[in-house]
Amino acid sequence: MEKYINCLINLKLNSIKRDSLDSLTFEQLQRVLYHTRWRMYVPDSLSMIASDIETLTVEEIVEFLTSSDDLLERSIEEMRKELEVLGYEEE
Repeated sequence: MEKYINCLINLKLNSIKRDSLDSLTFEQLQRVLYHTRWRMYVPDSLSMIASDIETLTVEEIVEFLTSSDDLLERSIEEMRKELEVLGYEEE
């Protein structure tokens, strides 16, 4: 079942990247689905899963990603990399 879910996510990802969010990653889209539509459980029916993925809007994706810890995690990681470049290492 997971390979079918991943295939459907990839199809949606390609559509979104082509139309509006070209920097969206598979992992981000997957995280949005599992934290919004499938927070409690992933449906057993492939048709329900396909419907959930197809009806997911760009607005929902952007809202989740901008309100989640994703931005904070990226900012912290970018800061770590900059500090490493400057010669500061984690102790």
